Order: sequence, then C-alpha cells, then structure tokens
Amino acid sequence: MDIEKMRAALSYLKKKKPELTVQQYRTIKGQILAGDEDGAICGIDRVVEWNRKGRGCHAT
Repeated sequence: MDIEKMRAALSYLKKKKPELTVQQYRTIKGQILAGDEDGAICGIDRVVEWNRKGRGCHAT
C-alpha cells in the first residue's frame, strides 16, 4: 500500500465529491482504503461521466 498514491486518490475523490451521490462517494472511498487506488480513480471518472449524461441518481 503506497501512502502517497492513496493520498492522491483521496484528494481526487474529494475534488469530485459534489458530483457524486453519498453512496457512490462512500463506495469509492472504501475501494481506495482497501488499496485499489487505480480502480477507484477509474470508477470516479466513470461515475461522474455517467451522472453528467443524466443516467445517475445525481444528474446535474
């Protein structure tokens, strides 16, 4: 587990928090804390794009 990579992923997640639902935020945060930073970052981008297209629960 690389602490710097985890911090970077958590920082990126925090930046995207307004675009995520509470459940999406908690799920991705858990993924980061479990050590899957790369998958979590990919997931953040996927969910944010999904929400922007109006397909998610938190469409803007």
